[in-house]
Amino acid sequence: MRKILNDLIHRLGTDQYFALYALILLLSSVLVFVVIVTDYNMGYRQFKIEMSEHWVDPSVEMTPGPARGRGRGGSQAAILERTYNKVAHGLDDISVTITGMRTTNGGEEQVHGSGILIADQLVLTNYHVAYGALDLRVTVSSKNPVVYPASICLTDKTNDLALLKVETTDILPSADIGNSDTVEVGDLVFAMGNAFGKGNIFTTGVVCDRMQSFTVGTRVYTDMIRTETYTYPGSSGGPLANMNGEVIGVNTAIYDPEGKFTGISFALPINRAQALLDKVTGGGAAGQFSLVA
Repeated sequence: MRKILNDLIHRLGTDQYFALYALILLLSSVLVFVVIVTDYNMGYRQFKIEMSEHWVDPSVEMTPGPARGRGRGGSQAAILERTYNKVAHGLDDISVTITGMRTTNGGEEQVHGSGILIADQLVLTNYHVAYGALDLRVTVSSKNPVVYPASICLTDKTNDLALLKVETTDILPSADIGNSDTVEVGDLVFAMGNAFGKGNIFTTGVVCDRMQSFTVGTRVYTDMIRTETYTYPGSSGGPLANMNGEVIGVNTAIYDPEGKFTGISFALPINRAQALLDKVTGGGAAGQFSLVA
């Protein structure tokens, strides 16, 4: 081998020999690169084959829930957007804004709150929104707003709930009522309310706790639904809904230490309002509620 190399150097010269040597190294490097890339592509194809059984055919229609992958019309994000829009429109139909005046020791104050159209011109809201209010007005639908006079017909101070009667013969929409006992931590929820008295806004978040208890002033709230959903002053009495658009709670309070809102909100489970509705239909226990003349 050494004799062959010496003979090659003698014939080509030192400079030509090193040029040939460099060319051989370059070709070897290219060959190694080609082998690596080819092997990677083969492995990637095999990976795609192995993973394809976990992919969902884009032609398969998906519904909100645990299904994975892509559905007809887009990805999970698109499905969520459609759900968001559907629930928003549904809540706007059954969410009302409540206004009025209340006499206090310091004079008069304006009432700004929210409510939920239940049935038969009845609006469910918080007691702390409606108590002592005069000249109540209920505005139905933010798309084509119609203002109706209303009056308090029934209250449940213990659970911070009240029913208003809308004074009209018009046929009004009513909410689909869900079962708050089925709510689970991590559920996606939607809220609507008359934020700061400026009209309905729609927000979304997740359930953080199903049995939160706390005190506001002298009022004790127990077993509340806690969510990371932005609600604001004026949103009290508005609906908290699940992904099907069913009302599962009544927005009631927010956590704002030192006046700084943290994004934590609380809603009364809608099942707690069922006794109030039963009272209207004659199914409630006597003495449990306060009738308002």
